[in-house]
Amino acid sequence: MLLSPSQYSQAPVIELLREAARGRIPLDRRWLRAILERGESCAADLLAFLREDDEGLPYDLRLDILHIARHLATPAMTPVLVELARHCKDEEWPDLLKEAFRLIGEPALEPLLELRKQLADPCEADEVLASLGVRDPRIFEALAEELDRDPVLGALAFSIYNDPAARPLIERALESATGELERREIRAILEHLGEPREAELPEPFDIWSLYPEEGLPEFEAVSFEDLVALLGSPEPRWRAGAALEIRGREKRTPELEERLLALAREDPDPEVRGACWWALLAGAVSAPLREEVLARLGDVAAPMAERRLLLLGLADTEEDDALVTRWILEFYDEPATRALALEAMRLSANPNFARYVREHLEDTDLEIRRQAVLGLGALGLRSELHRLAALMREPGLRREAMASYAALAPMDLTRSGARRVLRRIEEMADGLSVEEAEMVMGVLDERLVSAGRAPAFVAEGSGLQSEDEEFEPASRVSPSKPGRNEPCPCGSGRKYKRCCGA
Repeated sequence: MLLSPSQYSQAPVIELLREAARGRIPLDRRWLRAILERGESCAADLLAFLREDDEGLPYDLRLDILHIARHLATPAMTPVLVELARHCKDEEWPDLLKEAFRLIGEPALEPLLELRKQLADPCEADEVLASLGVRDPRIFEALAEELDRDPVLGALAFSIYNDPAARPLIERALESATGELERREIRAILEHLGEPREAELPEPFDIWSLYPEEGLPEFEAVSFEDLVALLGSPEPRWRAGAALEIRGREKRTPELEERLLALAREDPDPEVRGACWWALLAGAVSAPLREEVLARLGDVAAPMAERRLLLLGLADTEEDDALVTRWILEFYDEPATRALALEAMRLSANPNFARYVREHLEDTDLEIRRQAVLGLGALGLRSELHRLAALMREPGLRREAMASYAALAPMDLTRSGARRVLRRIEEMADGLSVEEAEMVMGVLDERLVSAGRAPAFVAEGSGLQSEDEEFEPASRVSPSKPGRNEPCPCGSGRKYKRCCGA
């Protein structure tokens, strides 16, 4: 039985974590509130989850657990923070982790000293120990060891600790330093060592701003059986999302078809009905069912939320159908539904719609322009690459322009060829955010995979392993090649089999 938000407050915290790590419930404020309302008593479950074997789970929740521990920042969170630090191994500790230790202060001293003994490189632990605001000979000894290993880092740690008794040790480190830059840094530390300082308080941390009020499960990571179960969720958006994901899965049964049909006809939510119609259209469609769908689409009294998904479902599944084309053009003729019509045009992959896409690249309506820009990539309009390059600098169209450009750009079907296109897009867009780079890399990788080549940025089956460290993506999901009936990851809106997988 899958959890629904109304059950969160009764569920154990560790179960909320496990379900989120499986993608079956969303990381939103409802989930977060159900954990934080337990106060520091949630620490035991947070720690137990961190120590579980997470192999096979699609989502890594360590950052979310850090958010929770930083928000609470009480001594009870110390074991959780220590476990998070242990997970960092020899990598730099996140600022939030260091801040949480600082806020806890002296109660974190003994656990940190014990952790330090277990670390191959205790540099990060030494910095945190120095920042606790605690005078202890063991901290002094640890920082002296750091000074012997690395004069600059050790001096910086002593600068944080700010104990004038360290001056002779730092002066000796200065004498042994060889580089002028190192000597200059150490002199600056000596100059101010021991001066009175006001305690530096960490920046305010607003955990709520990091999570949406209501999110959606990660449907693409959920098993087929769980998707079917989500069709019975009390959350309408979860039912609709499950139906839309089911449409791209190959596994279909008569029982599932009956259930989708019942929801398409009877669900109280129009978006759920439309999503179920679309899922049905992705399977084997009988003539009577198709007639029922067309009749529902033509019912002007039906809610637009339902009719929208009906039109998109027909465009996605009925290739070059004259009746579907007529309906798309009818929606196009109405300004209020023109953006929807353009979305259907790109889903249809019908080259006859190319002129409509081109006509609206300069439309005053931003959503219409977005659909037109995506349509360039979906319809393979390489003659418009120069326009996409200019649109990458427009804030409201950047992602759409990048997605279409990455799908269309001439490219050697090699890893180096994909990297060259990535660099070209970076230059044209005046730089890429992590999310933008991840999206572009995904499109380029799919072009390689569809041509039978190895991806340039992601090692298939091994999670996200960027060969370009500057653009290492931050997604929690390990991507895999989509099913042929799934939406193409390039963002075109078309099925994979009719886009990059063609």
